Amino acid sequence: MDFDALAASIDAAAPRPSRAKGGRPPYPTVLMVKILVLQQLYNLADDALEYQLLDRRSFLQFLDLTESSSIPDAKTIWLFRDRLAQAGAGTLVFEP
Repeated sequence: MDFDALAASIDAAAPRPSRAKGGRPPYPTVLMVKILVLQQLYNLADDALEYQLLDRRSFLQFLDLTESSSIPDAKTIWLFRDRLAQAGAGTLVFEP
């Protein structure tokens, strides 16, 4: 699966929030899409997914992260999924 092309189409359909007010930079869209794939594949709630991201080395390898990498929390995952839903871009991830 070409996650980079999928992330580009998601960014076009649901643009990233403006950083004009400051704040922490958003996680890369490719990373967040891979996280949603893991969530659907293993049928995990946001909190359970956050725990598994911190616990499973195989998840980190799939996401190309190291143990010391910053991992999105449950709220960040929820906000990304909500951004996709509001833009109607959720079908880009899970439908052929």
